[in-house]
Amino acid sequence: MSTALSDAHATPVGDLRNDSIDHRLLPGDGELVRFLRTVYGKRPDLPLAVEAMSAPLHALPQPENTRRNGTAVRRVLAAAGGRDS
Repeated sequence: MSTALSDAHATPVGDLRNDSIDHRLLPGDGELVRFLRTVYGKRPDLPLAVEAMSAPLHALPQPENTRRNGTAVRRVLAAAGGRDS
């Protein structure tokens, strides 16, 4: 089992399909920290992956997109008190 990290606005943007394809946020830019604190309490060894998809991220050159995702993951894990980054 693993979890894919992305974040979301507190209120969906448009319909569910549009929100999940074009409006995901980088980890930590929405409501993810509270969720991660709960997950780490139950499964601190859970493998993680990043799955932040949005039109603004797709428009970036791949190295910049990757850098932003890595920075966001390290930031949200530190905020959640999770494993070392």
